[in-house]
Order: sequence, then C-alpha cells, then structure tokens
Amino acid sequence: ERLAEVAAARGCDLFLVQNGDLNDGTGFSRTPPAVLVPLLQRMPFDALTTGNHELYENENIDYLAQPGGFIDSWNGSFITSNTLDAATGEHLGSSHKLLVGRASRVLAFGFLYDMRDHADHVIVTRVEEAVVRRRPHGDRVRRCPLPDTHGLQGPARRPAARR
Repeated sequence: ERLAEVAAARGCDLFLVQNGDLNDGTGFSRTPPAVLVPLLQRMPFDALTTGNHELYENENIDYLAQPGGFIDSWNGSFITSNTLDAATGEHLGSSHKLLVGRASRVLAFGFLYDMRDHADHVIVTRVEEAVVRRRPHGDRVRRCPLPDTHGLQGPARRPAARR
C-alpha cells in the first residue's frame, strides 16, 4: 500500500505481479495449495501466472482450475499464454491482459518455458508456437488497444532437473 501511495504521488504506475511457483517454497505449500490460496487471494495482484511447480501434479492443477476457484477468482488477471487445459484445449487462465494505470498501459503475457514433465491435465505449448502459430491468440492480441509497452511474466528460466 505504501509503494502504491509513493507511485501515485510521483504520477507513476505500480503493477503487482505474481510470477507463479506458488506451490513450493513457503511454509504454507501443500498439495493442493488449499492453505496458501486464501492468503494469495487477499493480495492486490494486477496479474498472475503459473509456474512449473503448480503443474507437476494433477491434484494441484485441478484445485487451482476448478470452476469458481483460484484462477476464476482473478477475473481474467491469471494469465497462461502457453499453458492449456488438456481436456478443453483452452488457456487455463487468460491468454494476455492489458494492464491500465494512470500513466501507462502494459500488455502482459504469462509464458512458461518449454516444460515437458508436467502432469497430464495440462498442455504446455512452446512459446514460439503460442506466439506464431496460434492464430486466434495472435488475433486477440492484435485487437487490444495499443499499449505503451509489452510485459512478459512468468518463470522464463529453465529450472534445474527435477529430482
């Protein structure tokens, strides 16, 4: 809240982004993340995405993606640009989001690296395929108002081999 006040006083925008991997690394991490989710839902995130840690077990995926659940609670702010629901072929969340502040607009995407060892309830497409070959995705992006900048969020690094 204090950072938002400082940014507003300076005429700047502040966007709070959650880059995924919520399922590991805290004392609240569980499968499924039932303890952590209510805490995260209280945060004023402007955009969120999934990390690889949420995608190793179907139980986590199903919990986050259940109708009316965590992903739905963000009303389009949970962005999964190349992570799809295996049953429907649709994005787990939104494919992108235009973040609009007082002084700027940022077109945000949530790409995950080329993950191959995910559970079978999701499909992670290669970033190149999501950007170049998925025409409906590109058409949706082209219909967005022109942003001041583009933003990429998500774990773009290649993680160490899972043990």
